[in-house]
Amino acid sequence: MAVVSSSYAHASEPVFFNNTIAKSSLHKIQIFYSETGKNFDIAKVDLNNDGFYEFILKDRTCKDGHICHYAIITEEDESVSELATFDAHNISLSNHFTADFRDLQVFTNKTNDYDSTLYVWDNAHQIYGRVQP
Repeated sequence: MAVVSSSYAHASEPVFFNNTIAKSSLHKIQIFYSETGKNFDIAKVDLNNDGFYEFILKDRTCKDGHICHYAIITEEDESVSELATFDAHNISLSNHFTADFRDLQVFTNKTNDYDSTLYVWDNAHQIYGRVQP
């Protein structure tokens, strides 16, 4: 995992898991994760303003407020690839961009909603990386 140094404050917006995606996208996701046996709630979001959706997956069995497994994926021709995975009780999308991708705020402290870890796009590795304070 790439680690980047940075320090700044910025606005963010919540992620809404409504599971409304194209059947072809859902089929690719189901095939990719078929070995895990997990079911996911899915949010679609365009993280890099290219007109194509990336998907944020959250383990469906995880209850709100608990630490849950998340994955961020993108579609490729016949499958999907992971852009990030992490465990958190909540995530939000920053209005700040790094290398043309939206930054992510990942919340793991269940008692402090202002305590988050920033993940930014690492262009060299083509994944999200955690920012060191």
